[in-house]
Amino acid sequence: MGKVKGPLFNKNVDNTIMMLKKEWENHPNNFKMISKQIPQYNAKQIRQRWKNHLDPNLCHEPLDEAEKSFIVQWVKVNQTTPTATIHWKDLISAMKDRFGKLRSENKIKNFWYLKQRSLKLEQQEVDCKYTVDDDKNNIIPFQSLFEICHDPLSEREKQFIIQWISISKMKQKNDRISWVCLRNDLKTKFYKTRPENALKNFWYSRQRRLGEPAREGPSNKPAIPYLLDY
Repeated sequence: MGKVKGPLFNKNVDNTIMMLKKEWENHPNNFKMISKQIPQYNAKQIRQRWKNHLDPNLCHEPLDEAEKSFIVQWVKVNQTTPTATIHWKDLISAMKDRFGKLRSENKIKNFWYLKQRSLKLEQQEVDCKYTVDDDKNNIIPFQSLFEICHDPLSEREKQFIIQWISISKMKQKNDRISWVCLRNDLKTKFYKTRPENALKNFWYSRQRRLGEPAREGPSNKPAIPYLLDY
């Protein structure tokens, strides 16, 4: 169930809070006393309004770079685990001692959580842009999986093609080659999208050198799982 919020504060309410806060400044439960005068708000809401907006000692200027760096370092030192509670009151006090400015809890929280979201989004972008080549443990651009690779075939790719076609012919008991399936399996294995002509040129050139006939026909057979771990 979502958090229930009270009515919005306005200038008249803010002025009333400031007037009553001054009147009951030394009262131990001054926010509770104020809430009795404006019952549409409870003591906690009034206290938060005061500490984040109305306290005349608050500095409302944007955080400078030194303060931002201080917040990051302070949390790193004082937060024992990534999920541990951050003691914002202690951080506010430390910042006041260090910079001579009273900052609101909301301002510090807003900076911190916005920074964490930005870091998370940046990491997601990196994860989307790059993937790992399992064979070499190299990081390669994810976009390259969708782009045609015109680089010369590597020796490992050539060996893969030779074995793939040999196994395919044995299973099908004919000379037909499913180039689409071979191309897809190459992409899965090597993270490269090769043009079909590059595969055909390599294969038929090899067949001519070996003096073997190059016969093929259409095939709708499913892809043959690659067997070698090069």
